[in-house]
Amino acid sequence: MGLCQGGEHRPTERTLAAVETTYDQRAPGDDPEWVYWLNEDEITVMAGRCYVELGQAERAVPLLSEVLEHYDERHTRELALYTSWLAEAHVQLGAVDEAVAAAIRTLELTSQITSARSDDRVNLLRRKLQPYRDTPVVAEFEVMVRELANSGWPVS
Repeated sequence: MGLCQGGEHRPTERTLAAVETTYDQRAPGDDPEWVYWLNEDEITVMAGRCYVELGQAERAVPLLSEVLEHYDERHTRELALYTSWLAEAHVQLGAVDEAVAAAIRTLELTSQITSARSDDRVNLLRRKLQPYRDTPVVAEFEVMVRELANSGWPVS
């Protein structure tokens, strides 16, 4: 089970706090080589993702939005995944327009790469948006997905 799955609020909160404390107290010269990718943005994204998984979208949206405002566009796969979590958080809040805007951005990014995980996230967003399928913005999103599917993008 992952860090933030299964509805484990207290253990997740303790773990997120421990990550922040450990990161703040680290000695970068002593870091193992594999930790090159870990920075404050990635820790913030992990926290945001955890809050999405825990159904605490009101906590996730500001964290994810903050990081996405300045995230490096060259990291397309990560940007697609992080944007998908923001979209999911907006769905949880019932903010359909914001959810679809983030879902469309996720779709645009995902269409530029080959990533089964990103493809799965787009499909998850489609399912999460189904209750709003009669909303024009959701219908527009579905049209975009179908157009990409017609051009060979793997959609289910």
